[in-house]
Order: sequence, then C-alpha cells, then structure tokens
Amino acid sequence: MNPSQLTAKDEQLLQRLLAIRSDKEAKLRRELALHRQKFRELLDRQILINLERQAQTNRLRLQQMPEQILTPTELITFKLTLMKEYQKERTLAETAEMLVIEKEQLESTMVHMQQAILQLVKSQQKLQEVVDE
Repeated sequence: MNPSQLTAKDEQLLQRLLAIRSDKEAKLRRELALHRQKFRELLDRQILINLERQAQTNRLRLQQMPEQILTPTELITFKLTLMKEYQKERTLAETAEMLVIEKEQLESTMVHMQQAILQLVKSQQKLQEVVDE
C-alpha cells in the first residue's frame, strides 16, 4: 500500500495502533522496573541468608564437646541441641539455594521483557514512519 493511498480511516487505525503499542510499552517498562526492584530485594535477602549461614557454620565448628562425662539426660539434651543447630544450617542452605533459583528465573524473565520492549519500540518506529509519510 502506498502512503498516498491511506484514507482517514487508515490513519486513525494507525494512530490507535500506536497508542495501544505505547500503552503496552509503558506497561512492560513498569513491570520491568518492579522485577528489577524484586531482584535487588532477592539479592539483599540472599546476602543476609549467606551471612547467617556462615555464622551458623562457624558456631557449629566451634562447638565444644563436653569435657566431663554426661548423664544420659544431659547427653540427650546435648544431641538434641546439636541436631537443631545442624537442622538450622541445613534450612539456611536450602533457602539460599531457592533464592539462587528464583533469582535466575527472575533474571531470565527480565531479559525476555527487555527484548520484548526493544522489539516493540522498533515496530513502533516503523509504524510511526508510515504514519508520518
């Protein structure tokens, strides 16, 4: 179709398409900004979890065995305490791993959104050139 053959209705349709695509681009940019904020929050949380896990690991390494013989009750208490500490470290490790996975998924989503925005901007520019002619 030649630009000189565009009717008023065609121009209105093209303008409407530009407006819709502009709205879609704005929406994608807002979502991308929210994803970036969530990514920063995940990164901060991951750092805190890793620091807490490191502190827990250090506490376990420095755990002293009792110097005197323990009574059966004291031995059970000692074992339960030690077990809880190891379980806490394991939970922190699992949480850290989940955060890494979630962060990678979010990063992938952000890359796809950026590509979609770029593609949308390019198509808008082409459409705008047609409208301007």
